[in-house]
Amino acid sequence: MLIAPVFGTYSSLIPLWLSNYNPVTMASPSSATVVVPKALKASVILFPGQGSQYVGMVKDLTRKGKTLFEMANHTLGYDLLSLCQNGPGAELNKTVHSQPAVFVTSLAAVERLAEMSVGAVEKCKATAGFSVGEFAALVLGQSIGFVDALKVLKLRAEATQEICEQVPSGMMTVIAGRAGKISQACFMAREYCVRTGLTPEESECGISNHLFPHAKVVGGHTKALEFIETNSKDFGIKKIKRLAVSGAFHTRLMRPAAEKIQKVLKTIEVKDPKIKIYSNADGRPYQSADQIRKSLVKHVYLPVMWEQTIQNLYSDLRSGDELPVTFECGPQNNLTTMLGMINLTAKKLSYNIELS
Repeated sequence: MLIAPVFGTYSSLIPLWLSNYNPVTMASPSSATVVVPKALKASVILFPGQGSQYVGMVKDLTRKGKTLFEMANHTLGYDLLSLCQNGPGAELNKTVHSQPAVFVTSLAAVERLAEMSVGAVEKCKATAGFSVGEFAALVLGQSIGFVDALKVLKLRAEATQEICEQVPSGMMTVIAGRAGKISQACFMAREYCVRTGLTPEESECGISNHLFPHAKVVGGHTKALEFIETNSKDFGIKKIKRLAVSGAFHTRLMRPAAEKIQKVLKTIEVKDPKIKIYSNADGRPYQSADQIRKSLVKHVYLPVMWEQTIQNLYSDLRSGDELPVTFECGPQNNLTTMLGMINLTAKKLSYNIELS
């Protein structure tokens, strides 16, 4: 089972090799029309990360999707479903709420996909998740149970939220030209912070997400981000956009949370993956349960190697001239949009499965 006891129908992830990709239009319960392949040789399922959440992102749930939220409500101690449906947005966007919200919504979207396209989940050959989305991928790949993953996420979100409240920090998307010097900009920003009186520990600035060619997310102290914004042209940076997050995730500022995550990981069962689950840390599939445990401890402060993940995933799964069909399960379509910047062929065979 994938998410015991909810995913009981998915007793096997062995792909059924069918012959073609004849598209057929299928209607979701919300009457939104999604065109999905009638016959699949293989599929890939991707999960979005924090920042994709929005009020109203969960409207139509399958029976099993409702069960997931009931289990989440019991584990978290508050009504997550109501928060996803009704907000308020300020509460949903808090790290302690947004991380579990995106996680549960994404797996509930997998349940929607299972009803929309018979075999799409069973034929999943590989999965990956962006940042917090990796926890959904680990559940789908049967390495961690749903409730156990939620327990780790709850503690992870609380630990990182505490850091966010102690250090003024944030993140921003940076688009550079071919001659752009983002790493140099981060180095100069750190030096600027030290000169203005911050401690070396506070003076953090670095690449936290590798998105697609020439596009990164930079995280760090607020002063460091302001330095880069002011001097962007000097580093060949063409565009900057601040992200609606409260901290510098996947940077050294989050290292204090690692010890707490390590402790909670010792209390849960982690299994070898049943399918390819790609790690944010190095962009390659996990090989063992022990590797997963070690990686998740560092996951909170290491950069997300998303561009490398996507490149490796589709290179590994390519069969002749064919690529698997890709489903992004969760709120919004950020990952399928980025997919087009990395592998346009795979993007043309991608579909977003939402619950709104």
